[in-house]
Amino acid sequence: MSNRKPFDRNDPFDAIAQMTKTVIATAFGEAMARAPTISRDPEIQYEALVIGLMVGAYGCALAMTAPDGELRAALLAHLPDAFDQARDIVGLPPLGALS
Repeated sequence: MSNRKPFDRNDPFDAIAQMTKTVIATAFGEAMARAPTISRDPEIQYEALVIGLMVGAYGCALAMTAPDGELRAALLAHLPDAFDQARDIVGLPPLGALS
């Protein structure tokens, strides 16, 4: 279980984050469904889907910020919590902080 406070639909941060996760998950589901029409190789599909997801997410974040180099540090700092939240959603225990 994550140490993050419980979801509050009335909290604007939580509402925006939930809406964004839902939109991303829907789009990613569509990409997963289309990937086998491009390549039947599961290794190619996996790597291409993950890289596409990461570059797309980082590109979206970059589009909202000034390109001053701080975005990378901020994204890296949030990775452990993002992984733990995703794991919590599917009922897996957190991995915790990176060492």
